[in-house]
Amino acid sequence: MNERLAKLDTRSKLERDIDLIEVCRQSIRLSESAAPLTSNAKWSDIKIMGMTLASLCKNFEHTIAASETLTEEQHDMRERLLVFHDEVAHWAVSTLSSLTDNFTSFPPKDSASDSDAAHANFIRCREMIAITCTILQIIPTEENQRRCDEILERYTATCPTETFTVSIFQHASVDLQTKLISGELPTLLPEMAITSKETGGQLSEMLQYMRNDFNQERWKKTLLAMEASLKGHMGKGAERLFSSWQTTTKDKYVTEELVTFINIWQRYGREKTLRLVQRYGLSSFKSLPLPILDEQVNFAESGNNQKQVIVVLLPFSDHNGALRSIGPVLLKLFDDTSTTHNIVCSQIKHRDELLRRLSSIRKNYGSDFNDYQIDKLIIGAHGSAEGMYFGPEESDKITTDFIKQFGKSQHSDSVLRKDAEVILISCSTGASGGLAEQISESYKRTTHAPDIPTNIGALITKYAPNGRLEITPDYRDQESLQTWIPKKQI
Repeated sequence: MNERLAKLDTRSKLERDIDLIEVCRQSIRLSESAAPLTSNAKWSDIKIMGMTLASLCKNFEHTIAASETLTEEQHDMRERLLVFHDEVAHWAVSTLSSLTDNFTSFPPKDSASDSDAAHANFIRCREMIAITCTILQIIPTEENQRRCDEILERYTATCPTETFTVSIFQHASVDLQTKLISGELPTLLPEMAITSKETGGQLSEMLQYMRNDFNQERWKKTLLAMEASLKGHMGKGAERLFSSWQTTTKDKYVTEELVTFINIWQRYGREKTLRLVQRYGLSSFKSLPLPILDEQVNFAESGNNQKQVIVVLLPFSDHNGALRSIGPVLLKLFDDTSTTHNIVCSQIKHRDELLRRLSSIRKNYGSDFNDYQIDKLIIGAHGSAEGMYFGPEESDKITTDFIKQFGKSQHSDSVLRKDAEVILISCSTGASGGLAEQISESYKRTTHAPDIPTNIGALITKYAPNGRLEITPDYRDQESLQTWIPKKQI
């Protein structure tokens, strides 16, 4: 026995791999000629063959990596690998075809119980397609990619979006991936509110996969396809969304916002989502807590308000994501004040939108209880002592001069309570002679702001003995808070 083992051990690794290929090929022939195997048993064999093939190809590539020319033995091995690959791929494709020939339509997941087995078959089919495509792509040729695309197009034509996952998607060619994404979105969006929650997640995964693939051309095509699809459903609202997302300097924010928007659409449906975009100018949902949006959507439905109003104004775009930390702060504010106040989130791009948006919110949320006016105004944006930026252009900046002119019109009296307070979450706006001081004097409202570059840590709330809500901003740099009280109260 030891002599036989020693003899085997002297053979080259290449020789042993060649023998293994022949054993595997013989196993395939035996499996095809023997009594039909169960589907699970057959796919188990195919999967094992695929793993063996992948391992052999990897070993062979490693062996020849340092060789300038192939030896006769290496040429022989390459030819055997190609034949072995063709046989395994043919076995997988033919088995897959026989399995899917009877599938012409997909039973809904929530249909009658007798459809459960068919649904399970589709899920299993998805796994088998992934195995088949993996086998085909072990040897990456245009022909093998074409065969993958044919399988995937056939599958996606009959299967629902909830089975359309990255495990399938990643095997498609660049052109097919773009086609599938742009083709799926028009179908997905109108149905998202009533289909399985898996749908939004699956699409999100595909988008994340495409971005993480670092193929910028592919990602640009995908964004254009998504934008065209959204415009078909939303009209001008989609232009605002994509314009906001694409002003960011980091591509990851575009992806996150797009994925978040898909989930928002799925949560609220088309009409309510459009209302958030068109009535409140919302385009960036990533930093907005869902409980606040839920209440905002529900109020728009009922129109019955017996609470005071806190308005949160945020910029149309956030070029470096600095304001994303506001989400947890707003959620805590909601938890602390939800019994007495509605929080209304809005986003503006141009400074000229400021009064128009505040007037619209005052009108929509007005009631006899709050005398049709806003109790607290929280404004977050990138800033300096001289102003706050709500968009990428200079004309989007709210400056001290603009506030002087705006304050003289006294329009603030029509939207803000006389004892309302303004809180700025914007770097350095609390500096002496800066924007916060000018807002305080022009609007005659107490205004809080930081006098140095910093960010918000919390909004601390308490109720006075008379029931009035008091909010104190807690900036990350705790010494930066400046409170400007108008010299002469109205």
